[in-house]
Amino acid sequence: MSLYWSSDDDVEMFLDNSAGPSSRCAKLASPLDAANLFPTGYNITHATIDSTSVIPNVENILCCPNVISNFAAEDHMNRVDWILDSGASLHFTGDMNDFIEYTPLEKNITANTATSADTQIIGKGTVMMAVEGSEHMVRIAPVFYVPDLSMRLLSLGVFLRGGLQLNGNTERISLLQDGQEFLTFLPRWDGATIFIIRTYLGAKPSIRAAEQIFHPDFKTYHRRFAHPSNDVLHKIGKYTNGLPSQIQIPEKHICPGCEQGKKVNKVFPSTKTRASKPFELVHSDLKSFPVESYHKYRYAIVFLDDFSSNAWTINLRTKDAALPATKRFIAMVKNQFDTKIVEWMSDAGGEYKSKAFLDMLGNEGIKVSQSIPYVHQQNRRAERLIHTLTEKAETMHFQACLPPSWWEFSLDHAVHVYNRTPMRRLEWRTPHKWFTGERPSIERLRVLGCGAYVFIPSEVQENKMAPKAELMVFLGMHSGGKGYIFMRGPNNIIFSAAHATFDESLFPRCPKRTLQNNTRLQGVAPPVAPCGSGNCHCPPPNMEDDNDTSHLFSRTSRKVISEAQKELDRKLRDVGVTPSQQHGMRMPPPVLLLGRIALLPLRTSSANKCS
Repeated sequence: MSLYWSSDDDVEMFLDNSAGPSSRCAKLASPLDAANLFPTGYNITHATIDSTSVIPNVENILCCPNVISNFAAEDHMNRVDWILDSGASLHFTGDMNDFIEYTPLEKNITANTATSADTQIIGKGTVMMAVEGSEHMVRIAPVFYVPDLSMRLLSLGVFLRGGLQLNGNTERISLLQDGQEFLTFLPRWDGATIFIIRTYLGAKPSIRAAEQIFHPDFKTYHRRFAHPSNDVLHKIGKYTNGLPSQIQIPEKHICPGCEQGKKVNKVFPSTKTRASKPFELVHSDLKSFPVESYHKYRYAIVFLDDFSSNAWTINLRTKDAALPATKRFIAMVKNQFDTKIVEWMSDAGGEYKSKAFLDMLGNEGIKVSQSIPYVHQQNRRAERLIHTLTEKAETMHFQACLPPSWWEFSLDHAVHVYNRTPMRRLEWRTPHKWFTGERPSIERLRVLGCGAYVFIPSEVQENKMAPKAELMVFLGMHSGGKGYIFMRGPNNIIFSAAHATFDESLFPRCPKRTLQNNTRLQGVAPPVAPCGSGNCHCPPPNMEDDNDTSHLFSRTSRKVISEAQKELDRKLRDVGVTPSQQHGMRMPPPVLLLGRIALLPLRTSSANKCS
């Protein structure tokens, strides 16, 4: 099957589905049927390729007999074959069970078959493959759904356009991603020229078994740690657990989130004088926000332990709530750490100068130090903490395109990340380690605002037919246990869960979602019985090779192609495609097709052949 068109030939290829071996035939195109044009677009890595179908019809017919049409051999182990097709212009499947995510097309694409009946390309979605013999799962998107298709096709051209590299010989064909093997196709049987990859039918990732869809690279961990400097990332693997060893940190890189969230005019000078034990000196300040948050907060009060640099924040609805919030913090220090605050440092803001506030600190025996009015540098450590937390919160916020009212989640998550980030002042230890003596774990850390398929318990499901997982927005760690908090659409309701499948390259709140088309899933695929074990279901070795299309040729005049291209341009203008977009929709060179449904032009030759 193909949705490509050619500047040299426009043909229709189809298969005769009569009893016995099928025949593959091709018709030269006429300009009369070139009006059947359906522009459709899809994303490949960071590019968009537009495909258009041309349904031609003319008198000359070229045939190649003895071509087997059904490639989709399914064995008793529920395994299926995906064919690597150099002629298919897109990925195709005829089995709805292959999809983990599916979207119907707004307008079906009609394709002609050998019996002159019409079949429909009705939708597209995402396929998750549990590859036989591999410990990884692979996600491929988009894959187009054709109900009448009796095989599964993976387009070699789509993989190459998506940035994968090809390496192969007569025994195997490997697709490489960043120098590492991504998919490997093997001959269907010894000596075959059809290369396949065998997967498990309907292999969907378990919400409990598979924690995340991700490609472990520098960008992902840069985002996970709230966009730190390269020095910090170099130390994370040494002083924390869970960082993959293959992460390569570039010397220079451009990050839109960092550029938007970290641009500064001036920083406060540092000092070498520090407290000698926890809570000997606590810095505090109040941060106001111009937008009311999800829970109606307008302020946040921060507390910084001078000894360990460990930070805490409490969100407030009004400024006068700073007094009860400080009382809560002092009670937490007493009950959880069995100690008392010795000295308190803050600015001279009204919330810290009130008689009630000063009396409360005095009754606790706490020494009060305050900066001179309007000289904020004297409270530089609290000011610097607010600056750092705001930077982290805004970089994550802008990266994930979160609404302004969700700032409270960005700030809370920024504090969580800050306390687990190595610091130069602490000899590249983390505040958490310096404060508690325990090395923090980052295994559950995720990119704020990324998409996650969240497990929905049966008690919460609308009915028994409702999906068992929903796509939600990750908003941070659950404060009461080992879990996560999410925003559940469409009514923006906070949802807590312990299990979810994270896609950290997907940001559902962004208007143009950037989705990596081909990624690996961390998790172990089901065990596979080796050949010769008695459970192997390999195809018999005497099957005839049906990939030989070397005798399919056709010829058409450039006048026909020119008229078809003009008609295509007119159709694209009618549906609102701009001239700049039309520039990428020119007819590519002809390609060959493997498939039962055909919209594919063939190579030209000096003479028509039939064998």
